Amino acid sequence: KEEEMLRAIVFIDTKTRMPGGVTNVHPNEVLDLVQSVKEKLTARHCLTLRALETQIKIFASHAVGIEQAQDMGLLPRNVKTPFGKAVNLRRRAAEAALQYVTTCECNAAGCLDPSCLRGHPAIYECVVEVFHASQDLKMVPKSERPREVINMVRRYIPFMKISYGDKDRDVLDVESIFGGDGSIASAVPGARAASISATPDLPKKKPGKTRNKKKKGGKDVDAPNFFSLRPSMGLMSSKW
Repeated sequence: KEEEMLRAIVFIDTKTRMPGGVTNVHPNEVLDLVQSVKEKLTARHCLTLRALETQIKIFASHAVGIEQAQDMGLLPRNVKTPFGKAVNLRRRAAEAALQYVTTCECNAAGCLDPSCLRGHPAIYECVVEVFHASQDLKMVPKSERPREVINMVRRYIPFMKISYGDKDRDVLDVESIFGGDGSIASAVPGARAASISATPDLPKKKPGKTRNKKKKGGKDVDAPNFFSLRPSMGLMSSKW
């Protein structure tokens, strides 16, 4: 089953690298993939995480492409394309990030409860995923922002400050929009107060807000450049 699911994920990734890029993959195809991996394996399996990561990137890339076309006057605002509305794609990408991050947190905590709702401490390794989710959520109207995703972003603001610096404009923008007290204790319950300006030995490079040229795992990932909804490049997963 693992080999079957891995082939299915690689097939989706391969389609995004073919001529036509991300437009070769409809969002519903990715949703079906994620559901299939969960059912045939488990919600905590590493391939489920990889499928969720694929969903996040494809949904966000579709949204960016639609927004680019709208900015150029090629599409009217709030139009529903064959791939859906940009705002809905952004929200679904952020919701997928929530699933990804909470699953990682459960795995890190050794939690075996498949329906866990307790919540676990934030983990530094997920800071990039949460930063991306915050950028997707910014594009969603306040009334449509999922409360659970907002809470996740708030919990990770301290780690964003550690990773990117407590004076970073984008991080301060996230904090001003979504709130949070910026303390380590808010990310890791029971932790003592620490200097937020202290950076780890290996600070992470902050990804681009629009995923236009984000560096992740040492590889560039381009958001699609839509002209008549045809991107110049697809996107690939560089984390696996």
